[in-house]
Amino acid sequence: MNTMKKQQGFLIILAIALILLIGFIGVAATYLFSSNSRSGSDHYQSAQAFYLATAGLEDATHQLLAPNIADRTPCNGLSIANAALGAGGYLVTSSGAPSSPTGGVTTINMTSPLSATATTITVLSTANYQPSGRIMIDKELMNYTGTNGTQFTGITRGVDGTPATTHVTGTVAAGGAAIGQYQCNINSSLGGVPTTTSPTGVNAADPYGKRNIAEAVQLQEAFAVGVNTANYGIAHWNRDNATGGEVIWNSLPTLAGAQTLNSVSMISYADGWAVGNARIFLHWSGNAWTSVATTVPNLIYNGVYCNASNDCHAVGNASGTIPAIVNWNGTTWSQTTSITGGVDNDLYAINCDRSTDCWAVGDRAGANNVFYHWTGSWSTSNPGGLTGNIFKGVFCNSTTDCWAVGANNTFAHYNGAWSNSVATGMPSVNYNGIFCNSTTDCWVVGVVNAAEDLILHWNGTAWSRFAAPTTGTANLLSVTCATPTDCWAVGAAKAFLHYNGTTWINVPAGITTNAPNVQYNSVSIVTPTGQPQAAWNEN
Repeated sequence: MNTMKKQQGFLIILAIALILLIGFIGVAATYLFSSNSRSGSDHYQSAQAFYLATAGLEDATHQLLAPNIADRTPCNGLSIANAALGAGGYLVTSSGAPSSPTGGVTTINMTSPLSATATTITVLSTANYQPSGRIMIDKELMNYTGTNGTQFTGITRGVDGTPATTHVTGTVAAGGAAIGQYQCNINSSLGGVPTTTSPTGVNAADPYGKRNIAEAVQLQEAFAVGVNTANYGIAHWNRDNATGGEVIWNSLPTLAGAQTLNSVSMISYADGWAVGNARIFLHWSGNAWTSVATTVPNLIYNGVYCNASNDCHAVGNASGTIPAIVNWNGTTWSQTTSITGGVDNDLYAINCDRSTDCWAVGDRAGANNVFYHWTGSWSTSNPGGLTGNIFKGVFCNSTTDCWAVGANNTFAHYNGAWSNSVATGMPSVNYNGIFCNSTTDCWVVGVVNAAEDLILHWNGTAWSRFAAPTTGTANLLSVTCATPTDCWAVGAAKAFLHYNGTTWINVPAGITTNAPNVQYNSVSIVTPTGQPQAAWNEN
């Protein structure tokens, strides 16, 4: 009997122990399930917040670089306050100086040229540059993640489709490559999503579901040059200066004197050249244009093109029995006096596909026309069937694909040899400028015809007349594109036209009010092409 009671007592104790164990396991399981659910919820909210904050950056980038000029917002003061998106929203602000270094640009300070693979760049000083972002040396874009007093670090070379190349070291005066920067720093600082404990979602005091991310956005800078009666005729696009703000064309006080500028070629935000009548050579140093004295012939220079800080060519009217062709090596402009087959052409335009492939075109007063080709030295090419034509513009997509345009509906195409390529059905007038985004996307501008400004487009198969503003007042002289959906054309009577990917428009007067009221002969732009964002990071 006692044995049976003992067994019953033991079983009761065991049952209680099992009940307690099962209860403990249940509590533990409930805790673990709750913890995992909360962790999973937190992770989900975090991911939501991240994508919302990213959307804020995309929104800001679009506002800075929208195809429609009227939709663009200056970096200075950019703010998107608590924009709602889905279950949450974002807040975006801009910070940092958007313009190029106001304290003067820096240059590479190394004992040998910067290699195409270097990921740290030693310079004279990084004091005037942003702590991270994007820089431009010659035509190469580079992202960097940090700086110290004399170095850019964490460099990613050849971004946004630009080639990584070597660059010359030394001061600007000694021919060194200047380092340009023009960026807007944007911060998407909430990316909030609602929670059960804080259902308001985006709220500056809400500690839940936030991600703060930032990036730098590379901006546009352009110059248009032309005829003026004082201080030269130079208009400056997008960078804030003493005469106005961003997203407008400003005048740019330069030099005293009445001079005509015929062509401009920008290398980077910190380097470029403009040439004109009476042996005028102006150099852009990042913050100002300065006149550079030369000993080249005192002639009219009509065209300039630069590949790098130590590699530019300018062309002009005939100099005796040969045309004026001068070359820049980083320190000096010098005349080319030995040209195989050279004759007394007046040259009006030059364009390079690369440093060893340039073409210059012009006029020879009714005689057999001659084009000039640079492959490391200058030689001539006699394009068949183009006798007596005047060529005003040239552009090369590659070593085997170039176009030249000129008077009386004159089009020449190069595919290894130059040949006549009439734009069938197009007006027989003077065409002055050409720019190509690709082999299937080229723009040509010309003189006024009837009530429309004259703009043609090449689609890879044929030239066609493109709808243009019906001003009937402007001879268009030059065209350039930042991207296939963002182009500029300039010309007589202070003409500024813009292409937004669909239509060409006359730029609203408020955007050009501060620009000199002159004829503009040439326009050149420095810009991101496809990936303006750089140095993304999370705070």
